[in-house]
Amino acid sequence: MSSPPATGTDIALSGTFTLNGVQVPVSSGSLTDLKKGIIDFTLAQPVVLGTLDELITWFNGPPLSLSIPSTTDIGSDLPTTPIDLRSRFEEATGGVLSITVLSIHRPATGPASYQLAINYSLDANPLEIIPGFVELDSIGLSISSGPVTTTSP
Repeated sequence: MSSPPATGTDIALSGTFTLNGVQVPVSSGSLTDLKKGIIDFTLAQPVVLGTLDELITWFNGPPLSLSIPSTTDIGSDLPTTPIDLRSRFEEATGGVLSITVLSIHRPATGPASYQLAINYSLDANPLEIIPGFVELDSIGLSISSGPVTTTSP
């Protein structure tokens, strides 16, 4: 018969689940805290969701079955003269979306806190702002409530 963990020992769980073919690693906070009503959930590493069109295809398929137009459908309505907005739109929508931070903390008492940070990377095809001089490689967004543990998306 095994004995319970010694005082001061902490146990946490981690695992990976698959969401639309993407592996999502997660970890919990202390299981001892769970008994106290404290919930901690953290994304263990960044998760690449894919291109905008891949994400739209996922949203449009089961179980969500939404009707979001593809970036190609939207871009085809944009003018090419006098400014080629269609090409600029295609460049801007050719990136990859990732969740870089996802953290949820609910204490036993008091308000819960969370943080979600996403990154949209154009590394494969940076958007030229000033040709040959300034390019946009990626852009990030972080949304949080309560204490922030990570500040960079």
